[in-house]
Amino acid sequence: ARAKPMEDERTIKAQHVAPGTWYYKLPMNAENNDWLRLRASAKEMVYGLEDDDPNMNNVPLRTSRGKAGGLNFAENYLSIYADKPENVYGDDRDGAPCLFAICDARHQFQTDFFHTTIPYFFYEDMELNPYVGFTQCPQFFHEMQDKLDYLDNNNAQFFRLNCMIRNCCGGVSSCGTNGTWMIRHPDGDLVWEQEKRRVRDTETKRKSKEYVERRTFHESCKVEDTASSLQQVLRGRRSQFINRRLSFGMAKNPVDYLAAVQRWAEGGVVLSMQTFFSAHKGVYMLWVTFLFFICFMISLFRLVNKTDTEWVAVRWGLVDQSFFDSIMNPFVQWLRSFAMIAESEYFRHHPKLLEDYVTMLAQFVTWVISLVLILVIIFLFTELLKLVQRVFGCKLPFVWPDEMRWWGRLLISMDNL
Repeated sequence: ARAKPMEDERTIKAQHVAPGTWYYKLPMNAENNDWLRLRASAKEMVYGLEDDDPNMNNVPLRTSRGKAGGLNFAENYLSIYADKPENVYGDDRDGAPCLFAICDARHQFQTDFFHTTIPYFFYEDMELNPYVGFTQCPQFFHEMQDKLDYLDNNNAQFFRLNCMIRNCCGGVSSCGTNGTWMIRHPDGDLVWEQEKRRVRDTETKRKSKEYVERRTFHESCKVEDTASSLQQVLRGRRSQFINRRLSFGMAKNPVDYLAAVQRWAEGGVVLSMQTFFSAHKGVYMLWVTFLFFICFMISLFRLVNKTDTEWVAVRWGLVDQSFFDSIMNPFVQWLRSFAMIAESEYFRHHPKLLEDYVTMLAQFVTWVISLVLILVIIFLFTELLKLVQRVFGCKLPFVWPDEMRWWGRLLISMDNL
């Protein structure tokens, strides 16, 4: 599927054009219809005969791309095939997005797979929903019944519990197979794109840009499904979980399945490092979500360990002490006189513990009120962005969540990482 050339096994794989790797020449004015013809003229770069033509771009044939590389090659081929004159409708359908379903070799779609899947990309009035990025059906291996599925080949906990909960905010991650993606390429979009090389130039000592073939699915880690799902979240799109067994598969043997579990664990670590230490578009939203989570944990730790009711804002000088006393003193007095506390038989026998209990209760109530206020502020700001962007049609120069479900998807993505 990747049109892999004959390679020397002694050559160490590289992601860029280098001696020992295969590449093809890309003219400055190349079009999509030239892609297969140019690719057919690929050759190997020979040591000592490096080919640097200022009027041509060298495009590498990346052969260490894994499953995602095969998906991208097929998607590029199908998109170009659909744009041929004999395949053009001549109406609005030519500009519509396409659906790209993934079925692994060990799986088989049922006859009603697309009849069930396609409606999830539309509103109830049959208008296309541009915010749905992909749908996901559960994997199912008939020979692995629950009572015999000791290694959880069916991923029962993930599909029957986690996915049902995450689907409330559209945060279900793709599992590769049984997923259907909505892909939309801009008009005039070429099958090539520019990216910064991973190694520095020997002369300029800088990372120059080079042309590579277009990548819809993430290729640089072992969990391309999770990585591609993360890309959709950062773009503001959501997923739809279809809780039906629309595809049946053949389970891996235990050794291969344990190897797959190890691959998922390793890929998750790599993806986490690639995400948090990169400058890709939208990654700052994950950092903001992560910082919110850290602040939440710090507030919990402080709630458990503090022994007074003083606000942090008072300690930092943001709130006047007299204003703090005018609020907290009546509140503490009200808690102390509360019927369930004042008339408690336990505190009558242990009057010294009453102050400790009132302090703990005041701390907890203050923490809950503060958390609610912060969530209300986030909600109001998010809804304001939703009004500006989705109602008035004003686009911001940066990407930011404009619905609370988007924040939920970011929390799920942070948990995945």
